[in-house]
Amino acid sequence: MRQKLQLPKALAGNLWHYRNHGRANAMHHHAELEFNLVTYGSGLYLLEHRRYEIRRGDLCWLFPAQEHVLVNTSSDFEMWVGVCKPQMVKSVATGAKSRSGS
Repeated sequence: MRQKLQLPKALAGNLWHYRNHGRANAMHHHAELEFNLVTYGSGLYLLEHRRYEIRRGDLCWLFPAQEHVLVNTSSDFEMWVGVCKPQMVKSVATGAKSRSGS
């Protein structure tokens, strides 16, 4: 399911704090590059057909259009979520070494 993130037009992205809210999440994707820094607890990300356990100190990168869902989080799970609009990524990732897979 494509999710349209409600990001302020004046910003190139956004950053927010996420806590375990006890509700089920849905598999989704979006146009923005996302990164998650886990600060407490643990959880499991399902990315397309792969599973990744995440825990305190892990940094996860979720690429645009990559289907993902966070599941099985511990009761103390917390992370910082950052997203970058495509225009911002294009303006920063200008060299061959900054491309995915390089």
